[in-house]
Amino acid sequence: MELEQLRSDYNRSLVEYRAARRKVIATIENLQELLEARYDRTIFDSIKSRIKEFDSVCEKCARKNYEHTPEGQPAKYDIETIREHLKDVAGIRIITVYRSDIYMVYDAIKSTDLVITHIDDYIKTPKESGYRSLHLLVMVSVPTNDGTKLIPVEIQIRNKFMDVWATLDHDLRYKNPQPDPEAISLLQSMAVTMDGLDDESERIRAKKPAI
Repeated sequence: MELEQLRSDYNRSLVEYRAARRKVIATIENLQELLEARYDRTIFDSIKSRIKEFDSVCEKCARKNYEHTPEGQPAKYDIETIREHLKDVAGIRIITVYRSDIYMVYDAIKSTDLVITHIDDYIKTPKESGYRSLHLLVMVSVPTNDGTKLIPVEIQIRNKFMDVWATLDHDLRYKNPQPDPEAISLLQSMAVTMDGLDDESERIRAKKPAI
């Protein structure tokens, strides 16, 4: 019964997260139009978004050992746990063409009214697994029955090479409780190779004559 109550509370809270997601997407789509008109080329390969499913939220709370209960009592997850700890319930992923485009988009986002409260730069400092991406946490003001509320939205920015690698990593390792050591080694090797391809892409692009 408690789980069903939490599911109901979570589903009601999604009204706010969806509103925040819509505002961020609208801002990003406007930036896409402005940047691509300014530079007369494709910068954004795609813009994707999602809202975490309830089961995924519970799994993450358990995996991260989040709890919202008095000390000494069994862990119990509630809507306040989700609000307090999970800042990626609403997520947006921007896929760019070139690695340098990632920071161009980041600079453009800084010029908007989106309030960036946290940055994780896994491009300059990749994760041990080989994961590369720029993560931004923005706070968005949305209307509620009681006035307004600030809702977090995570924005991930990476290019096509990084996205291909992340897709493979998600399938072979992230969702696998016992990943194959050979797969881990392969992913780390692929991350280095793709980073080299990024370097070459930037080098060739720099030599391309302006039209």
